[in-house]
Amino acid sequence: MNTIDLKKYTTVTATGDCHGNFRALVNSVCVQHKLRDTLVIVCGDIGMGFYKRGYYTDEFKWMQKRLEEYGNCLAMFRGNHDNPVYFNSEEYSEFQEPGRGGKYKNVFLIEDYTVLQTIKGNILCIGGAVSIDRSARTAGISWWEDEKFCMPDELDYMEIGKSNVTIVATHTCPSCCGPMFSDAMGYEKFDRFLMSELQNERLDLLEVYENIKQSSDIKLWLYGHFHNHYQDDHIGTLFVGLDMIRPNSGGADIYEIRGEDNGKGKELATSEEPK
Repeated sequence: MNTIDLKKYTTVTATGDCHGNFRALVNSVCVQHKLRDTLVIVCGDIGMGFYKRGYYTDEFKWMQKRLEEYGNCLAMFRGNHDNPVYFNSEEYSEFQEPGRGGKYKNVFLIEDYTVLQTIKGNILCIGGAVSIDRSARTAGISWWEDEKFCMPDELDYMEIGKSNVTIVATHTCPSCCGPMFSDAMGYEKFDRFLMSELQNERLDLLEVYENIKQSSDIKLWLYGHFHNHYQDDHIGTLFVGLDMIRPNSGGADIYEIRGEDNGKGKELATSEEPK
């Protein structure tokens, strides 16, 4: 299991889907919220794979320069609207963490089941989800077949148990927290297996949660994906769903993790649009 030491950052936060709005996200972090020396975990749907590689190289160079000025860092894992090879293939290592050949120390992509070691606790990151609109997308261009969340195996569970994880960050979420029902927005009419896959992946994540809880005291679970803000308590764990970035109204939904509050934190900002 991959681990990254990020304990040098004095503030630890998380935010929801980016959808390729890299500059809006960085400006929201650094200018709107005036954050410094802060780690921001982006919970999927980064927007990797929709454009040619050179576009991402230019954006990462811009982000690196801007983030370095403020001492901030973005650690980003995959959602369903990402090409997974950017996160786990050596071919795209320039975008990944510096320990894996990445060129950018203040902004990088991380693979599934990476543990971020922070001053607020160890954070397990798990990406992937089913796209409700996959029937309307083009395979290999705007949709990737291996987008789904992957269940851990027995060895993964053993490694998680040894990692002193107290916080989990995912793209989608277990079935025990909001939204309580998956909304396919009409796409189920064109995709006969969609609803069952949406329900099963959330049940699978519930199983992951229950298994991890047997060896780790999970105080906080963060997620994106649903383009809204949610907050639920479930048997001692606070579940927080983070809204996607809204460049023209409200900026990024940034949540600060406070380890001294048993993993619970505070909301720095949410979208100004009605929920």
